[in-house]
Amino acid sequence: MDMAAPESEFSVSSNTLVDQGLVHQQCGRLVEAELHYDQALAQEPGHVEALHLLGLVRHQTGRYPEAVELIQKAIALKAAPCPVLLTNVGAALQESRRWDEAEESYRQAIQAKRDYLPAHENLCRLLPIRGKALAAAEAWMSLGNQLLDLGKPQEAHIRYRLAFHFKPEDATLLHGLATTLASQGRLEESLAMYRAALSKDPKSALCWTNLGWVLSQLGRLDEAVGNFRKAILLAPEYAEAHMCLAATLLRMGHFSEGWAEYEWRWKSSAKQFVRPARSQPEWRGEPLSGRTLLVESEQGLGDILQFVRYVELLRRNGEHVLFRCPKPLQPLLNICSNLGDCMIHSEDALPYFDCFVPLLSLPRIFATTVETVPANVPYLRVPTNRVEAWCGRIGVHKAFRIGIVWQGSTSYSDDSQRSFHLNKFGPLAYFPGVELICLQKGNGSEQLRQISFPVRTLGEAFDVEGPFLDTAAVMKNLDLVIAPNTSIAHLAGALNVPVWVILSGVASDWRWIALRDDSPWYPSMRLFRPKVGGDWDEVFNRVYSEVARISRS
Repeated sequence: MDMAAPESEFSVSSNTLVDQGLVHQQCGRLVEAELHYDQALAQEPGHVEALHLLGLVRHQTGRYPEAVELIQKAIALKAAPCPVLLTNVGAALQESRRWDEAEESYRQAIQAKRDYLPAHENLCRLLPIRGKALAAAEAWMSLGNQLLDLGKPQEAHIRYRLAFHFKPEDATLLHGLATTLASQGRLEESLAMYRAALSKDPKSALCWTNLGWVLSQLGRLDEAVGNFRKAILLAPEYAEAHMCLAATLLRMGHFSEGWAEYEWRWKSSAKQFVRPARSQPEWRGEPLSGRTLLVESEQGLGDILQFVRYVELLRRNGEHVLFRCPKPLQPLLNICSNLGDCMIHSEDALPYFDCFVPLLSLPRIFATTVETVPANVPYLRVPTNRVEAWCGRIGVHKAFRIGIVWQGSTSYSDDSQRSFHLNKFGPLAYFPGVELICLQKGNGSEQLRQISFPVRTLGEAFDVEGPFLDTAAVMKNLDLVIAPNTSIAHLAGALNVPVWVILSGVASDWRWIALRDDSPWYPSMRLFRPKVGGDWDEVFNRVYSEVARISRS
């Protein structure tokens, strides 16, 4: 809560009285609370919080005009509009049947803080009472939008449904309902709702794009592409439609057009696409003729591990290359790649260069197709002494050793769709001759305390010298790595270590081409996809069978 902060002795005393009054108020002792607030205001008549809280007490005891007067005084003393005060005075005005003023107060609160949900809720309840059906629908829709933006699709769906009661033919509302359904994984229902929205507004590029996205999630890729193309026809500069088209084309193995469409990422609103401002020109693939090229890393660690192979290819071609590398990957790439002398710390000042290129633009420049993916693996190589040191620490290699990971970074928006619980590995721990070794770091590690089956951990100092350094050396001592779609899977593939990637649902990252159980990017990789929806049990049953087969051979 906002507290006034004068410096006098009275101020200190009045603040104490307000704090004591708030304790009484929260415990339901309203008479005692009122007494404390009155005493605070006797000492400091302009104490904003005392005015506000006393106004709330008057509201709670049914003295609504007095509540309005007190909270309005508090509002007048604030330097900037306060959504809490505006909402609370609106509630008191509403109880006083001063409808117009109450509505205006709620709207001012929303204007002051667009995502202040109590103001939205109060406005939504007020408007139907006043017979403003269409305005009520707009208010419920606005609240639904805020809840959807806050990642609360179920709550948003309820508000959209309330709006739907007033405006059942509204295309924007139908689109909102479809989006909440899609966000809850109710994909077939969302398809019908998106189509209903398009029947009302067939020129909505956003709706065509979202319909395409749902179709892509359902594995209906040709239909999805058709919808994205319709969206682009309606809005040629709509970057999100281009990006959805790019991801779907790449997922289908149509690399040529897919890489070209992927260049739209810089105009996307997605936070992971941040293009640095450079005065030098961007390299488009023309002969460098002795010029120095800066390759800019981009996006996540997995993306960099997958596509850093192109930096090595440029160097093999004799080009003068600098590679701007994020700090977490520098130790690994310094030791395990041939890029040490060309790497620049992401926070260091840049030396001279003539032109630059984003890392994930290199596949387009190299005209990479499914058949010409540079599978020059391993392009990361762990020094022999590090591999041998970890061999000594792990012990004599008698068991069939499987490195396991189960949780990706929770900062990734779809992490809940790719990660699974550690207990899925439980049956493997009891296979004869199989030993599970934990490669999980950070998020998800707490699950080790929740299991009863044996998983070997490698100590608190694991990777202390730098992310992935020990992980890479340990991987070279393993028979297999099993992981979800995370940077660990890319690391194993880059090292040419046998790795099985567990993918969720029919939909998957564009990097794993649809309908394949292998990857042209990594010859040592196998992909395990659910045959029906997101059935993890079905996937892991196949994993168990395959481990049983190869561990006995």
